[in-house]
Amino acid sequence: MRQKDQALLRKYDELAQAVFVDMFRDPVKNEKGWEEEVGELFLDGVKCGPFGSALKREEFVEKGIPVWVMDNIVNYEFNPANCLFVKEEKYLE
Repeated sequence: MRQKDQALLRKYDELAQAVFVDMFRDPVKNEKGWEEEVGELFLDGVKCGPFGSALKREEFVEKGIPVWVMDNIVNYEFNPANCLFVKEEKYLE
C-alpha cells in the first residue's frame, strides 16, 4: 500500500509539472517571453503561499515584495494585475 501511495505521489508531482509547463511553457526556453526576473522565479517552481502561516489583511501594503496568489493566474496566463505586497520585514520573516 505504501509503495502504491508513493507511486501515486510521484504521478501527482509529474502532473503538477506538466500543468505548469502547459500554462507557462518551459521557463528555461522562455517561450512566453517572460522578463528574466520572472523566469528565474519560476525555475524554483510556483508556490501558493504564504508559507507556514496565513497572511492577515492588515499585513498587505501598497508597495513592497509581491505576493502572487492563485488569482494572478487567469485563463491559463499569469496576470500581474492586482498583485498583493508585503513589507520586506514580513517577507524575511
